[in-house]
Amino acid sequence: MGVLTPGGWSPDSRHFVCDAGLDNGLVVVDTAGGTVRPLAESGAHPAWSPDGRTVAFFDEDRLWVVPAAGGAPRRIGKRKIDEEIVPSWSPDSQRLAYVGPVGSNLDHFGLYTIRADGSGGRRLLDRVAEESPRWSPDGSRIAFMKVLQPHFVSAVYTVRSNGTGVHRVSISRAGESSGDPSWSADGRFLFYVRGRFRDADGADIFVARAETRGGRALTHPFPAGGSSSAPEWLAGHSLSGGEPIPHTIRLPLTRKLTFTEPLDGVVTDGRRAIPHVHAEKSHRLLIWDSATGRTVRTLRPCETSLGELVLAARRLAWTCSEHGNTFSGIWLETLRLGARRPTVVASSVADLHPEGGNAIGNLVGHGSTIAFTNYQLGENKRQDAWLLLPRHASKCPASGLYGSRAVCRALPGAAGGITTSVDAGRVLTAAPDGLVRLLSTRGRVLRTWRLGEAVVNARVRGRSVALQHGASLDIYDTATGAKTQTRPLAANEGRPPFLLDVQGDLVAYATGGAIHLLRLSDGRDVALRLPGAAPWLDARLERAGLFVTWNKMYDRRPGRMTFVPLGQIHLS
Repeated sequence: MGVLTPGGWSPDSRHFVCDAGLDNGLVVVDTAGGTVRPLAESGAHPAWSPDGRTVAFFDEDRLWVVPAAGGAPRRIGKRKIDEEIVPSWSPDSQRLAYVGPVGSNLDHFGLYTIRADGSGGRRLLDRVAEESPRWSPDGSRIAFMKVLQPHFVSAVYTVRSNGTGVHRVSISRAGESSGDPSWSADGRFLFYVRGRFRDADGADIFVARAETRGGRALTHPFPAGGSSSAPEWLAGHSLSGGEPIPHTIRLPLTRKLTFTEPLDGVVTDGRRAIPHVHAEKSHRLLIWDSATGRTVRTLRPCETSLGELVLAARRLAWTCSEHGNTFSGIWLETLRLGARRPTVVASSVADLHPEGGNAIGNLVGHGSTIAFTNYQLGENKRQDAWLLLPRHASKCPASGLYGSRAVCRALPGAAGGITTSVDAGRVLTAAPDGLVRLLSTRGRVLRTWRLGEAVVNARVRGRSVALQHGASLDIYDTATGAKTQTRPLAANEGRPPFLLDVQGDLVAYATGGAIHLLRLSDGRDVALRLPGAAPWLDARLERAGLFVTWNKMYDRRPGRMTFVPLGQIHLS
């Protein structure tokens, strides 16, 4: 079965019409009996008229109508209509609203209406967005979208059905876009989707009175995260309740940086941190000293896409990548702080068709230690753990395309495990079969845990190893190897929980839209209340304190990074 559009339901909700997929045309489905009958041999994006008699749809770049009970389809009007546009009926079933090109200019769109018999076509507005309009239930207004120059921000507008009284409903404080307008049953309210910041992946549902602007948010990213889209009013339904809100605390945000771009995460080493900026092209890296407040900028790490990034004492390391139709290349670069240019030390090329070659990933670093994993792809799959050393050693993994340097050391003691964490000259690895090993930088096996189940993530700090299985966290003592405790993680907040870090008595982990701190001694678990926070969110625990990154909604500088000393964090 194909896609069901918002207008695909019959007025009595007993049937719906949709495209059958695989070029099989439009079909009508009986919701009670499940029977299916053909309606049109071809077409897409159908919309059922309010009186239940007619279905409008797109086919062959034109607008068509067909009797809902069956019959011959009839093209109405000569104007082209975009293939993704769903036409919208007036409540009296007499007219249709749609968006189509203005003249022969396929980059210039207008809002049009036309009678169901094909007469009375007229253009109401120019320069609208290439999105589906929505007629209000009382027939007085039509909701549509415009793309605003110069930043190409989309916004929700309404216009009277005669083309007068253009009114902007959505607002944009920081260049965020809005769309997907939908009317309430009485036509008093308009629902729409508003992005959380410029070019954000996530969005929330807003509701506003049709004659006002802005409105209020009905959905929020805290604590479940996720994104909302395509709101529809369900007449006659009353829904109550909502997602549970975890216990929360507010942090003193006295040490904070803001960024013009959103942030994906943070890497730390002691009191220093580097935010991972979300951008199409990599930026110059910024190293922040949380104790002094000073920042230092380094060179731009990659000419192509920046992947993973670590900071370890006086060294930086990162992966860069480029992709073709048949291959994917990843190379590892390192830079000593103060040096003028980075050095490519390892590289990989993966063949996509058929799968083969190798790939570099799981880059981890802290203190003076940097480690990574080399994945062998194809029939003989395996993964090998490696150390990246500051001086000459063995030759690093290489590809013929990018080359390598002799500054690596293999860690065969990992026994097929991938690198997950490093601390105090030790490397923690985890294998798919649940074999977890703590290794010295010389490759000696310090501890082995045979858990018999896959590990979601593993972190080592001091005497603690934290191992996540599903929504459960086990803590092991590196000195004795014994399990000291097991704690649950919040598992009802959107995305599954994910372990971020451990330090002393504290664990940091992320859910869909929240950062949690878990106190191991008594199991106290709280979520951080961060001002206007939206994903992505990240956190790292160091002996000095907690680093957190998030993105503030509706702000021209959405990226946020803060540091809070451990002594100022009170979970009670």
